[in-house]
Amino acid sequence: MMGLRWYARRLRIDEDGDVVDEFLDEVSPDATTTMEDDRSLPRFEVKYNTKPAKVRNLALLPNGKIQHLVEYQGKLEWL
Repeated sequence: MMGLRWYARRLRIDEDGDVVDEFLDEVSPDATTTMEDDRSLPRFEVKYNTKPAKVRNLALLPNGKIQHLVEYQGKLEWL
């Protein structure tokens, strides 16, 4: 599991306890946009008010998935 420590360092945790490598927020359209712009795809921006996740351990499951032991609010949880 040594090769995945770089990924564990990138993980972020939000106020709900969700852990991912990048959180995105949808950007609301400006009031000055025209009706033509409303049909475009939604826009997103990176959410920067998250904290780095405190990953304590990694485990490889028999099905090939990787579990992270993360410290959140003083408790350790496998995610």
